[in-house]
Parts: sequence; structure tokens; C-alpha cells
Amino acid sequence: MRIMTFEINVNEWMKRHYNLTETEMNEWFHDMNNFRCTYILSGNGNLPDHYELLDENGNHLNINDCNGFQKGVVLNDCFNYFVCCQKDIEANPPCGVLKIYNTDVVDDRAAKKMAQRAS
Repeated sequence: MRIMTFEINVNEWMKRHYNLTETEMNEWFHDMNNFRCTYILSGNGNLPDHYELLDENGNHLNINDCNGFQKGVVLNDCFNYFVCCQKDIEANPPCGVLKIYNTDVVDDRAAKKMAQRAS
């Protein structure tokens, strides 16, 4: 099972990606609500079968409360990143993502079967 965690902060990503100053950010995006969250996708192989969307405090967010940009661009980029197994975040990071944590987890049942076979 793969678990991929995306730390999302759209304003900070825009600032870094487009090399914007704080003044430019305030001038151009002063009325934009920042989308800051953690998006966790998990599944076997390249197909996610579970997700969690958490706010900064670890509270669950309803994906249906996200706007079109948040769902259609940011979260969709993360989904595609999971499916395509991109390795180099520096070359082509998903929109809005500051950090990615990729973890391969061995299922407890699979681990027990492997242990039984070994004995």
C-alpha cells in the first residue's frame, strides 16, 4: 500500500513558483482566500482508493466544500501525481504543494503471511 501526503499552501506556492514579492502577493491576491491543507491519498499500486483532506489543525474537511480551483486544479494535480508516480517534485510539483511525503506500507496481513512463509 502506498500513502502519499501532500502539504498544500497555495499562496506560498505561488510566491515561490512565480518569484513574487510580498508586495506583489498583497496587491494581486489580497482578496483570495489561501487554501492551506494536508491531502492524503492511499491505495495499492497507482490507484488511490482512499483520501483524507485535513485543515491546518488536523480537522477533516469536506471535499465538496472546496471551490473549483481547489478541486479541479490543486487536488486533481495531487491525484495525477499519485497515479503517475512522479519522482522529482522539483521538476514538476503539483500546483500549490510545498512538500510531498511518499510512504510504502506493508499490509499487516501480508507481513504475517511473509513471516509464516519464512518460518
